[in-house]
Amino acid sequence: MDKNSVYKDTSHQELAVKPSLVAAAIAGCLSSVTPNAGVALSSSSCLAGFFDPLGGSACQPADAGSFVAMSGATSQDPCPVGRYTDQTGQQSCSVAELGRFVGGIGQTSAEACALGKYAPFTAMSACFDASVGHYVGTEGAFEEEACLEGFYADTEGQSACTPADAGYFVDSTAASTQDPCSLGKFQPSAGSSVCLLADRGYFVGQTGSPTQEPCGLGTYTDTKGNEVCDDSGPGYETGASTGATFRAACPVGTFAPLDRNTNCTVSSPGNFVDTPAASEQEACVPGRYQPNSGQTACINAEPGYFVSASEAISQTECEIGKYTDQYGFTTCLDSPAGYFVQNETGASMIEACFVGTFNPLVKQTSCSPADLGNFVSAPASIDQTKCFLGTFSDRVGLSTCISAPIGFFVNTRGAISAQQCPNDDYPQRTGLSSCEPIAATAPSSIVPSVNLLLDDDVD
Repeated sequence: MDKNSVYKDTSHQELAVKPSLVAAAIAGCLSSVTPNAGVALSSSSCLAGFFDPLGGSACQPADAGSFVAMSGATSQDPCPVGRYTDQTGQQSCSVAELGRFVGGIGQTSAEACALGKYAPFTAMSACFDASVGHYVGTEGAFEEEACLEGFYADTEGQSACTPADAGYFVDSTAASTQDPCSLGKFQPSAGSSVCLLADRGYFVGQTGSPTQEPCGLGTYTDTKGNEVCDDSGPGYETGASTGATFRAACPVGTFAPLDRNTNCTVSSPGNFVDTPAASEQEACVPGRYQPNSGQTACINAEPGYFVSASEAISQTECEIGKYTDQYGFTTCLDSPAGYFVQNETGASMIEACFVGTFNPLVKQTSCSPADLGNFVSAPASIDQTKCFLGTFSDRVGLSTCISAPIGFFVNTRGAISAQQCPNDDYPQRTGLSSCEPIAATAPSSIVPSVNLLLDDDVD
């Protein structure tokens, strides 16, 4: 029932009422105090509540649902709308009580307002519909009730409020609509006044959602109420399950190259990662290698070894005749002239040729002994020297030549033996380059018994 006009009842409360109902109530009041037309009065008039329909005969009581307001009546009147009487012989009708109504004339009772309706005044001919945002949950109600939080009524005449759907909420009383949960919020239960923030590790990407969704692999949320999950980002991992609540930096020795990483990847052999939160691994440079995975550094090639390429997983032994005497070589060195390396791979040092030996070539595993007629007096020599005049070498590997003994001489370079003097008239000393008679030998011609280097001594 619409409520568009206002009148005041005996309690002086201002209420909204339909114009038709106001007219009906006024008509009922007038009929209760005004006798019907055509009532004849005589000395033998019937009392109020009674009437004489034939005139001069016996008085009859007014029927239930009717009344006779004045004495001397020849007819009865039906109770108007909004009023009733359940007894005979009544001179007035009773008003419909609060919560009840009388919708027709001549009624013997008032009806209780149905569910969803109410009557706030007496003498009403119809009940009001509960307004939107309100309900009437009992019969015979004289007032409507506001919907509680979590409930709403979007049409009139409701006997109960509708609970907010899952994914929706109503946060005020007397609501006529429900509101959807916003992004980042959800509500799994009906009849709720609030929405819930998405938990850490979850998100809600649409409005009106009854559920939250776990973050996908490689994503996470570390706060509540998110509408999207964050990517782990390169250099970080979230773990191998959904619903991650945090990301973790990749430890040293591992890396993560993608935007969404569930786990960090260990560095592969030949590579390394020396910083946390790395997005890529680094290749070992030439001179260094790494045979294992998940490492934080590469290994320098050891003496006797080399690494020529990047991303190497092993070091290589120097070949025979070559060496490295320090760490981190990219190639092996040839043993230089005057030196040699042991006759094996992986040499880590060179050795100088000993006195009495020499080596004119590179990449050698041994030195050569001085030939017959030659000598080598210094280590690390690259060549041999012919014996000087007055000296000879009758075996290999000598570091100095032998002076010709007394009675012998050597008159050529590189001699392998001394010659005996043809006579006995010669100087009595060693290292002679000739056996001239003593008388013919000038003091200046005396050859000392040492290895003198003359003009023609050079090879």
